Amino acid sequence: MKRKTQNHNRIHEFLIKELETFVIRHKLTIKESDKNAGICVMKTTDYNAEIIRQLSDETIYRPSTNSEYLMKMEEFTDKVRYLSNWLFKDLKIKRIMPINHSPAKFYILPKIHKKFVSFPVGRPISSTKKSINKGIAMLLDTALQVLSFHIPDLLIDSPHLLLLLEHLELDPNRKYILVTADISAMYLELPIHICKQNCIKFFRENANKINFPFPINEAQLKILLDLCLDYSFLEFENNIHFQHKGIQMGNSASVSIANITAAVELENLKSEFVKFLRRFIDDIFMIVDITDLETSIPEWLDSFFKHNFLKFTYEYSERQISFLDLNINLDENNKISTSIYRKPMSKHEFLHFSSNHPKHLLKSLPYSSGLRVIRSCSDNETKNKELELLMSKFSLRGYPNTILKPIKQRLDSIIRSDILIPKSKLLIHHLSLHNPEILSHYNRTTPNLITPSNGVYIVFPFCNNIHGMGKLTKTMFLQELIYRNHNTLRKCILDLNVNIAFSIPNSINRFIHCVNANHRKQVLNE
Repeated sequence: MKRKTQNHNRIHEFLIKELETFVIRHKLTIKESDKNAGICVMKTTDYNAEIIRQLSDETIYRPSTNSEYLMKMEEFTDKVRYLSNWLFKDLKIKRIMPINHSPAKFYILPKIHKKFVSFPVGRPISSTKKSINKGIAMLLDTALQVLSFHIPDLLIDSPHLLLLLEHLELDPNRKYILVTADISAMYLELPIHICKQNCIKFFRENANKINFPFPINEAQLKILLDLCLDYSFLEFENNIHFQHKGIQMGNSASVSIANITAAVELENLKSEFVKFLRRFIDDIFMIVDITDLETSIPEWLDSFFKHNFLKFTYEYSERQISFLDLNINLDENNKISTSIYRKPMSKHEFLHFSSNHPKHLLKSLPYSSGLRVIRSCSDNETKNKELELLMSKFSLRGYPNTILKPIKQRLDSIIRSDILIPKSKLLIHHLSLHNPEILSHYNRTTPNLITPSNGVYIVFPFCNNIHGMGKLTKTMFLQELIYRNHNTLRKCILDLNVNIAFSIPNSINRFIHCVNANHRKQVLNE
């Protein structure tokens, strides 16, 4: 099977080496931009200067040394071994600690979607893939994810917001405004001790309502938070720094910690004028009744978004505002409608039909994209225009009419209310806790989030000539076990859910990011 699925490079190796040489000799850096706005080609000096500017902020980072890093790693190892023998005896956390570790690799994603003069500000990312507390952070996140479902104002995704808006009724005789707000640099502005306090406080208030994936108490949670947040070392160009404020953007538990911390900090973000408020990590959407507002709207919003250390930016409108991937509209009768929002930097391009991807994936793209249009557009006229535009874009990307025409006919027959039915376990679980009336409207029951998984993932290079890889793999397992008379194992194999994943195809972008160090030195020496 491996021999038949070898995926040869579509780009000649000579061209790749020439491109690598060009990039190195001209001292260029190629990175993805923030918000998936495209690929950035930059002078390495400009890119490094922006990173050094950020790391020079001593309120967040401080210079460190390799000796301090090694000393702290020994301290971390001793703690884990000690705690593993009594407090975490069942979890055996020392087994998830890597033998070979290194500080997080620091890099930035240029924010080209925002105005800049000479070089855009970069979003700081710490790649913790090889950090010593990677496994601890993943374990902590498993518990915090379940805990975060008890945040009432939390948004799971866009379908969650659409469901809430669909069942929201506003008084037609009142005057409302739509407000969106953003917590500026939330991950960097959160004090670490506040993160720990808020997570423990929220755990104490909600632990008795939750069936955690593994047994955990308050003392264990505190130790996991310490191990996760107190060893935030990062490295750039062989220089080690320590992040003493905020959460590393790249830490496995960062989103859950930020969500819970913000939920506790924003508990007082309430007012009789706010009729609807939901938050997606650091983005907030509100509907405010301004009929009886005694001050001006900006003055009221400034006082409403006042906090000790969190800073907010906001926008408001009486008729239309964008939030996540939606345009939210309010008509004269205070009826809410929605449509798709496209960011100005979006390229609006889909995968080309001639791309080396499974055909079932290519054929499913127009249909799944059409379902998103139907779900997001509450007005039929807007929906029809968006579907026509969508089909024309796929046609430009090489998709034949023999595929697009039946898909368009199928999409035209779909009713939006059927698309809005909550399906994901996470969404249904959150609705069951905070909006059970929506679930009862759609006759949905609450699933069990903590179910044992019998999934097995096998990664192959993609090949057009082999189909039904999952079924074929399972059949081969069974034939071998039947031959060896392993009846017990045979039953286990029958219960397996074999999933086939294809490895990332070769591309110019991938080769540039993986330039061989020896080749780089050789080029520079020449």
